[in-house]
Amino acid sequence: AFLLGYMMSLLFGVETVTGAGPYVHAFTIPPINATMSPTTLYIEETADQHFKMLDMCASALSLSVPERGSVTAALDMVGTGRWTPGNFGTALPALVPADYLLGSDVQISIAPPAVVFTGTTATGSAAITAASSIIGLVAGMPITGAGIPALSTIVSAVGTTVTVSAVATATAVGVTLTASAAVNFVGRQKSLSIKVDRQAKPFQSSGDGLYSASVASGVTKFAIDFTIAANATDEVNTQFESQTPLAITIQTNPLLPYGFGFTFPAAFVKANKLGNVEDKVMWGLAFDETSCLQVGATPAIGAFVIND
Repeated sequence: AFLLGYMMSLLFGVETVTGAGPYVHAFTIPPINATMSPTTLYIEETADQHFKMLDMCASALSLSVPERGSVTAALDMVGTGRWTPGNFGTALPALVPADYLLGSDVQISIAPPAVVFTGTTATGSAAITAASSIIGLVAGMPITGAGIPALSTIVSAVGTTVTVSAVATATAVGVTLTASAAVNFVGRQKSLSIKVDRQAKPFQSSGDGLYSASVASGVTKFAIDFTIAANATDEVNTQFESQTPLAITIQTNPLLPYGFGFTFPAAFVKANKLGNVEDKVMWGLAFDETSCLQVGATPAIGAFVIND
């Protein structure tokens, strides 16, 4: 998680740290093009070949989460062209034992927008009648409203009747009810890949000489692709066909002392491919910067890392 956090800090550009150990590092991308943060790479090719590459900046980050095995990250970097021969100057720090994050540690949750409707409740009945609409209502969604007991969920929604898991405690007409829930696909994702590309390039102006003075970002692009096992309940295809904005969270198990995550507050499914893997029906979903929107002050893509 520490190494991934360092990669993200170089790539995203804006970092906010909270906590007192473990720390939460939240990353966002500036809304305008900016000068990328530089670092120095030290390389030893052989015992006799030591050199430092100066002013190296992150250009793109690719993250791969397999069904089995370790999460891997690759960082593409670009520099100004400056480099110097010679060793590091001081002893290199000792390597510490690596803590690997596994693909099974990563969870995907998708939350459709809240469904607000009106209906008629009756004391002692689990049926909400005269529902104004049942579009977007699926079994298992938590439901709240006047006269509906806490922790109630939807059992079924047919015609103008919504049946819930607990009986109403009041009788009323035109009650405003709200149903919404994130679907967690833990254990059902087969593959996941995320790529964020700042399209960074060396920036050279008159008088810079042989080397560029800095590395500037371009128009940020990103892509998310993941495959999940289908369920008996239609959880994604209707959202794709109706072009419903979804709040997507990709993160490691919250019980882990360290981890990472990505958030997309309003993502429209750009492509949804039906497939078959090991005799199991799969959905292949794709999103990118053209189908993900900013919501208020919340950027279209955000990321965080938790470490000590």
